[in-house]
Amino acid sequence: MKNAKLSQRRLFVLDIDENLASIQLDEDEPHNLSKSAERSLSQSALGIIDKPELTPGLLWKKATAFRRLEWKTFFEEIITINERYKKQSNDDIPLISIIFLTNATYDGEKFINNVFKHFFGEKVTSQLVPDLSGFYNRQNQLQEIKYLDKSDYLEYLFPHLQNKFALINRSQIALIDDSQINIYGAKEYGFSAIYHPSNPNQRPSFFTFTQHGAAVFQQMHRILKEADDFVAEQECTVIHQ
Repeated sequence: MKNAKLSQRRLFVLDIDENLASIQLDEDEPHNLSKSAERSLSQSALGIIDKPELTPGLLWKKATAFRRLEWKTFFEEIITINERYKKQSNDDIPLISIIFLTNATYDGEKFINNVFKHFFGEKVTSQLVPDLSGFYNRQNQLQEIKYLDKSDYLEYLFPHLQNKFALINRSQIALIDDSQINIYGAKEYGFSAIYHPSNPNQRPSFFTFTQHGAAVFQQMHRILKEADDFVAEQECTVIHQ
């Protein structure tokens, strides 16, 4: 099974703004969260960073974690599943991985070290983001496909991602994003996608965070449950051999 392409592998592609965090460049810049989503911004010191450096030489006003505890629980569950999978398979490639895809200009190293690590801790960061190879920003897209379109860029990246993460097909890659256009485009290519309805400017008026916000993590945890069930089956097989 070592490094085998498995249908149970999953790769989560995470948007940053209005998905993991609300990041403001200056005091007067409003965030793009709806009023109901705004209540899920962190009030803890662990989820607020004043003047983070996200691009070289530029201090942003503030970064605030969005749904921090839900994300932290999700990340910790991934680590637990991966640890169990590694123990019984000796596979070098995790069963579940994450990468970042943002249209912002954030520098990958600075975002991961100055923001992500502060929000979610050293263990989550070292286990799920071991290097910068899984961080894609505005510059990557403009350099490689000359325009900003996350679904087109995912399609461009697919051969690389398929090889790196030992995937079989596009449906094993799940984009989590607050833009319905990005979600629709990803699904058109055959990727999985989960719409995070936190940004009222990127959604139909009837699709509110109050009504549909909980479904985001419910869907993500269902994916983890499938992976967890697979690992449990493999563990039982090993025991009975």
